[in-house]
Amino acid sequence: MNTDLDPRKPAFPAWCISLAAIMALAAHLAAALRYSNWSWGFNHYYVLRVELVAVTIGLGCVLCLPQVWAALGRVYPGKPRGKSAAPDGEPRHAGLAIDLAVAGAAAVLFWLLRMPYHFLGDGRLMIRLLDQGKWFHATEPMDRLLHHGVLLATRPLWAWDAALVYAVLSVAAGFVYVLAALRLGSLLRQRLFVTASLLTLGTVQLFLGYAESYSLATAAILIYLVFAIEYLSGHRRFVWVGAALFVGVALHHALLFLVPSFLYLMLASSDRDRARALHRWLPGAVSLGLITALVIGTSLRQRGGPMLLPAFSRGDAQYALLSWQHLVDFLNEQILVSPLAWIGMIGFVYAFGRDPALKKSRRFRFLLLASTFPLLANFLIRPDLGGSRDWDLWSMGSLVYVVTVIVWIAHRMGTRPEARLAAYALVIVGCLHVLPWFALNHSREMSLDRFHRMLDDNPLWTDQRLASATSELAHFYFEAGADQQALPLFERAVRLDPKTSRYWDALGVTYIGLKRFKEAEAPLLRALELDPRDSSAYNNLGRAYQAVGRLTDAETALKKSIALNPGSGIPHFNLGKTYLARGDTAAAIEAYTRATELMPYVNEYWYNLAITLEATGGRRYEALEAWSQVAALARNVPAEQNVLRVALKHMEMLRQP
Repeated sequence: MNTDLDPRKPAFPAWCISLAAIMALAAHLAAALRYSNWSWGFNHYYVLRVELVAVTIGLGCVLCLPQVWAALGRVYPGKPRGKSAAPDGEPRHAGLAIDLAVAGAAAVLFWLLRMPYHFLGDGRLMIRLLDQGKWFHATEPMDRLLHHGVLLATRPLWAWDAALVYAVLSVAAGFVYVLAALRLGSLLRQRLFVTASLLTLGTVQLFLGYAESYSLATAAILIYLVFAIEYLSGHRRFVWVGAALFVGVALHHALLFLVPSFLYLMLASSDRDRARALHRWLPGAVSLGLITALVIGTSLRQRGGPMLLPAFSRGDAQYALLSWQHLVDFLNEQILVSPLAWIGMIGFVYAFGRDPALKKSRRFRFLLLASTFPLLANFLIRPDLGGSRDWDLWSMGSLVYVVTVIVWIAHRMGTRPEARLAAYALVIVGCLHVLPWFALNHSREMSLDRFHRMLDDNPLWTDQRLASATSELAHFYFEAGADQQALPLFERAVRLDPKTSRYWDALGVTYIGLKRFKEAEAPLLRALELDPRDSSAYNNLGRAYQAVGRLTDAETALKKSIALNPGSGIPHFNLGKTYLARGDTAAAIEAYTRATELMPYVNEYWYNLAITLEATGGRRYEALEAWSQVAALARNVPAEQNVLRVALKHMEMLRQP
């Protein structure tokens, strides 16, 4: 363990640490009593019972008092125990096997606590794009490609869908995150504190089946920081640091905020040996070259507006860099990740300025630099890219300074009592901060209540953003079969943003779900006016026409959908139903067959094909093969056991002479 820092004076006395912890807990209690648009970082407490919150928060405040911590310190003074004790009286780490066991246990916990719905963030959009086979995204190329590859590999074998792929990879990212956390610190006490702190951050929500592109990138940030610290201590080759940075940027371009710290590692070295310098410069140059090529190459396919916030409010744009609203949102973003770490970062900067030994430490100089640029990125980027309540995107940047604070506290734990109190308070407040998130993940009613309040009391959002959030909530109701509840939300979305075609398309689909087929025509035609190449709107228009008996119009609309999106089996399937309604069985079989070729994992297509083939009477063997596919796809799906029984019954009848 590095002992080059001067621990003579604390950055903050013990009473300051306890006061900060108690104030953070009191803010949670206040949020449970009243929803506030200005303290939305605590508002996940609002949906919980006030009595339970008051008791829990009160206990947390008591535990964070210096006198209580001192009493606990007398019960467990941390004396050397056992043969595995280090020279300074602390047991050292047990090895990789223990790390894997702890990370595995955490992954099991993540899986058990995973969220069963995806209407928060862009979850539904990500799942829909993955199901449609859209594997490329300019700012997150490797993440999207990896998810697409896993879906292609698992769908034929185990019938995985896009939501399950996101859940599995999210939990896998959490496994790697914990494994990396266990490498921060040399003594057992330090490792336990670091791991407990990182497991009680709001960032952990990304590992609970969260359908977004940030889970793997967040794990990559921690791996990069661990590799960089190990490199500075002489325990890791520089090529591993460069590889970790390249993979992180490939997973998400937001990790470009780590490049300045990487340049520091390349430049800030006292090596005079040319061979050793070459071993650092060559992989560093290669990594930067690959990152540059990656960013330029993927950005050629990206279009967008300005990235940065305006400095001052002007015209209708009241949300600006120096506006009060932006400052409040920036602070709340940090609170959602950790209610106390941002205060700890102030203490670290204060200590860094007054402690010469701290300034000389290459590890902490690196961590300070690595923390600065992500925070600047969080603060400067325009609202719809993270400046306004998009906490999950910029939680990646916040993670860097949180790790800095945690490593700094862990370093001082062995010599300063107030550092041990800070560590204790950080974990206690973190636990109480994230527990409601777990409750929200498993209570649909509480989550919907919170989402509705966010939509009804969010004056900082533009109409376009509010329409997007309203549409996501409506889709949740629609997919749950609650079409009547989804309808007013879709109607609100088209009022807020009447120029977005997908909202009109969704409104039309909702009318179809409610069997109000004639009313579905107008919004679907409006969607096609806004976007004449919207294959989904043509497909849904064909469904509406088919339901009211306008079979010729339905055929025309469905063929246009096929022309615009020839790789989808959905319009082929609906075209088959149209042909069947018209009495053209041969054409229906051809359309159903094409649907199964394009999307062989959709059991409904095989089912309709099998029924139609069997009804012809003369295509027994083809019908038997189609029923075999139905049985194979339904066999391992609990919800389709009735379909499996029907398929087996038909197969038995077809095999009889």
